[in-house]
Amino acid sequence: MGVAAVYHNDWIEPVLCHFSKYEVKNIKDLYEDVQDILPRNNRTELVKYLVDYNAGRENADYNIEKVEHLLKTSNLTSSLKVKLIDKIQGRGELEEETVARCICDLFQSEGALVSASRAENIEEWNKLFVEHLDPELKLLDRIYQNAIVGAILEEKSEGNIEFQDLNLKWCNWIRHGGII
Repeated sequence: MGVAAVYHNDWIEPVLCHFSKYEVKNIKDLYEDVQDILPRNNRTELVKYLVDYNAGRENADYNIEKVEHLLKTSNLTSSLKVKLIDKIQGRGELEEETVARCICDLFQSEGALVSASRAENIEEWNKLFVEHLDPELKLLDRIYQNAIVGAILEEKSEGNIEFQDLNLKWCNWIRHGGII
């Protein structure tokens, strides 16, 4: 007998459950990429909405029910989901830090950070980071690409001097016309 916290897409919080022992036939079936929980195009759509919303560019083309569904089916923490849904429904402020945390959680950036660490300059770092974070980011407008990279760097900079330095170099590069 085992115990697990079960979470379904439309639930706000997980539920504690008891399970009987399960015989595993193929160990590969046990693991799935966290990013695949929310398909890439849906993740991109959610990030675009949050970036636009946070910048005051709320677009009438966005379907609020769909955005709420994307949030509920994402790999974000329940508290973040609730905070974002409340803002979307007009019941609270959405801080830049909240959007940064959301973007950072939606994109698993560790592998991309390792790959980009081999770069010799900030332009090469940016190119490697974007390519390894999600190849489909190149299809997005530069505004969204910069928002995603900036949010991840900002979140990683919290209490980490190495990332604070990298974030400062990246921000200066962007201010001086850096193009992804």
